[in-house]
Amino acid sequence: MDLWRLIEGLRDSGTTILLTSHHLAEAQRLCSRVALMRSGKVMAQGSVPELLARIPGQAVAKVQSDNNEAIMQRALDLGWAVRQHAGQMRLLLPHDLNLREIVDALDGTQVSAETSRPGLESPVVQWTPVIAVSGITFYDGARYPKWRGNLFVGSLGQQELRRLVLKGDDVVSQEVLFRGIGRIRDVAVGPDGLLYACLEGPGRVVRLVPVE
Repeated sequence: MDLWRLIEGLRDSGTTILLTSHHLAEAQRLCSRVALMRSGKVMAQGSVPELLARIPGQAVAKVQSDNNEAIMQRALDLGWAVRQHAGQMRLLLPHDLNLREIVDALDGTQVSAETSRPGLESPVVQWTPVIAVSGITFYDGARYPKWRGNLFVGSLGQQELRRLVLKGDDVVSQEVLFRGIGRIRDVAVGPDGLLYACLEGPGRVVRLVPVE
């Protein structure tokens, strides 16, 4: 029996356990209530979902740049909270991002604030704040007759799968099919005509089955 299962068994039997941990996943699995401490002082307490709802950001990125003001403004535009202390800037991210995703998100610091210009074609659809688009696929199968011709878009940032209804080259409506069960890495149509989404956090593949 591993340590986690032993602690879970003691907890479920009604035994009070004091556990110190630096890992959110460990606290979320094992603890009914959590206290966040700094320098020996309790800063916040509650269940893990309660604390996540009260504290902006689930991950922290330390940033150094020659243009901190531009980085800060870009982060604020993305909806990220910013903290500065002793010359260091910390970004409170809404979810875990790898280095490449952080750099890509902040790479727009030098982009013009203009949203349109003569001679440039405007985007068909845009999302603010960014949803960090991952996999995209059109559906032309027979398992979801009402969804034929729709576009399905996976999101890393918002952890959601969107269905876009098209009319010609225009997006006329959108629907979020599900959200918050993991970061969507890809979406595809299987040989059986069903939609599949690849998720991480935890890693798994989910299948969308029509309700008869």
